[in-house]
Amino acid sequence: MGFEALARMNSAYFGLVMPEKFIDITERKQLIVSLNNIILMQACTYISKLQTLRKDFTSSVLGAIKETGINGRNLTMEITETVIMNNYNIINEKLKELKTHGIKISIDDFGTGCS
Repeated sequence: MGFEALARMNSAYFGLVMPEKFIDITERKQLIVSLNNIILMQACTYISKLQTLRKDFTSSVLGAIKETGINGRNLTMEITETVIMNNYNIINEKLKELKTHGIKISIDDFGTGCS
């Protein structure tokens, strides 16, 4: 299970515009970096709402694994490098603990210039 930030544009004039329409335009008009920054900020805000930095985050994840009976090796937690770098010590300790239970850690868009 995972989350991915999917961009959608809802224009008062055009209505709902799907990414295959507006991504190309933003790239050609050199607006893609600005769009990426907006999406990244919204995604990071959402992640913080998922309470990654809360003291009970690790116990919540481990509790969900125990309650559902899944094997930790079947779960991958994906996190943006921005969140890690802005809170490295806290996040690193939590991710280390999750890894001891077989949970894999994935860094989204690592090295793509998003952070």
